[in-house]
Amino acid sequence: MSASKASRQTAVTFKKVFLDANILIDLFDSSRQSFHESKRIYTTLYQNDVTICTSCDIATTVYYLTARSVNTKEALEAIEIINQTIHILPFGNDQIEQAIALMRNAYRDFEDTLQYISAKESGCEAIISNDKNFTAKDIPLFSSKEFVAKYL
Repeated sequence: MSASKASRQTAVTFKKVFLDANILIDLFDSSRQSFHESKRIYTTLYQNDVTICTSCDIATTVYYLTARSVNTKEALEAIEIINQTIHILPFGNDQIEQAIALMRNAYRDFEDTLQYISAKESGCEAIISNDKNFTAKDIPLFSSKEFVAKYL
């Protein structure tokens, strides 16, 4: 292994990272464009004991889309893996109120805004999403390609 490769691998110093729905969906559908990057990110974070987070509503999104693109058996297996290896963050009335306020003040997507609030409140140090419109003003935001290039 080259010296630059070794130093990049040690750069994954995050303790807690939020994965958006599109990253998790990639993990269970090998036909998706970002499958390999998303799988590499998940595997590296998991193997390095980084707390991987996502929000509670993402589980239903992953199930629905995986069942449609693959099958229901694999969709259930996906949810089981998520449930066993990823910290599921709840949200409620307070987070919805915060999202409404942010939506009135420059944020564009309600679901992404809830994800951002969940990540921020739980202390996530980075968000990984392939949604080009995702907004996270004070948490580092990476696409899967950007994260792999910078940290893996």
